[in-house]
Amino acid sequence: MPSSIKFKKIDSFAFISIDRPASKNSLLPNDVIECTRLITEASANPSVRVIVLGADGDFCSGVDIGVFESIGPGRRWPQIGDFILEVFEPLVEAISNSSKPTVALLDGIVAGAGMSIALNCDYRIATKRTKIVPAFSKLGLIPDCGGTWLLPRLLGIANAMEFITTASPTGAEKAKELGLVTWLVDSIDHVDVQGRLKAISALSTNSTTQLRRLLCQNWSRSLSDSLAAEREAMSMLGSGADFQEGLLAFHQRRLPAFEG
Repeated sequence: MPSSIKFKKIDSFAFISIDRPASKNSLLPNDVIECTRLITEASANPSVRVIVLGADGDFCSGVDIGVFESIGPGRRWPQIGDFILEVFEPLVEAISNSSKPTVALLDGIVAGAGMSIALNCDYRIATKRTKIVPAFSKLGLIPDCGGTWLLPRLLGIANAMEFITTASPTGAEKAKELGLVTWLVDSIDHVDVQGRLKAISALSTNSTTQLRRLLCQNWSRSLSDSLAAEREAMSMLGSGADFQEGLLAFHQRRLPAFEG
């Protein structure tokens, strides 16, 4: 079955989007697999500095409900966990281990697995018409794609419990207040979006992705282990060209032009 995922590269940006507007951009297995492939390739492309996930209209309404007909004894995936392991976990790994910063452009409905995918990105830019919906509890399920790992870190355990179980749509402004959204804009085409993306592109991709890794991993480490991990990352970054460029730009009183 062909994929509904679209890809385009504009300057240093890799744009990956879903094109299933009739289903509010729900995901079929082939779409997820293709998205994983494109993110992996963009991460390895030296001309790409930022990976942007989005869509025309709604960001993503989660897994297409028809997929569940392929899950069960004697079917393609005996259990839901088998489906998640084969289809979705590689996507989460591709996003969280990407060597480039990742941005989710959120508009309209952001539900279920679509929500978890967005939360795995480094930055989330949302329009004022964005509504984030956990949705899982209405199916008697729990968040997947790292949702139960991410939401307590963003919201705290009590707020995460309430957010997930009530499954109420959360508007953009409330999502920003809670920490689910990084920035709010009027529309996806707004000049603010381009400004934010250019600012992210101007960062050192090496230091940004090292920062992501440490923020995630040091959460569960002791202070001593966190200091050691920071020291290792600083030594690696300090021996790179971006640090030398940063120092030179500082002395020359200009903005740095990072290549890594």
